[in-house]
Amino acid sequence: MNKRTLVMSLIALPMLFSCGGEKDDKNEDNAPEKEITSQAESDEQEVTEKEEIQLSYRDLGVDEFALYGEDPDAVVLDVRTSDEWNSNGIIDSNVVMVDWYDDAFKSKVESEIPKDKSVYVYCHGGGRSAEAADSLISLGYNNVYNLEEGFMSWKSAGKDIIKITAD
Repeated sequence: MNKRTLVMSLIALPMLFSCGGEKDDKNEDNAPEKEITSQAESDEQEVTEKEEIQLSYRDLGVDEFALYGEDPDAVVLDVRTSDEWNSNGIIDSNVVMVDWYDDAFKSKVESEIPKDKSVYVYCHGGGRSAEAADSLISLGYNNVYNLEEGFMSWKSAGKDIIKITAD
């Protein structure tokens, strides 16, 4: 055997064993790589996925929002400004008025509305109440409903309204 054949054999030998040979099931180096996840990590991922599903409010149209009266745990949260409150609002004895722009919005809501209540949120046009609904979810409220397009949609639909005077 000449030197050239010996060198070529030494170069080809590792390639022969690394490419396309039969796999040895007992040899971990030949087994496909698998991502190993502990049961705790798997459970944590499942909980996170469930939280993502639960961490959302639900938008309601006027007719569906109007059914809040049938919910024994309902609290209506009006997040409009005091000027808006003084014009008119949705008729309900359980209306809690907290201005979305108030720096103490979160603490006021938490002090006035228990977290086990269903919170029906509205504002003038639907934008602030959607933000407020997100905020409520982040505070731990689970049953949060937003009036799509706000009080204007309520009024346009001919639903009952009342003159409100802020305290």
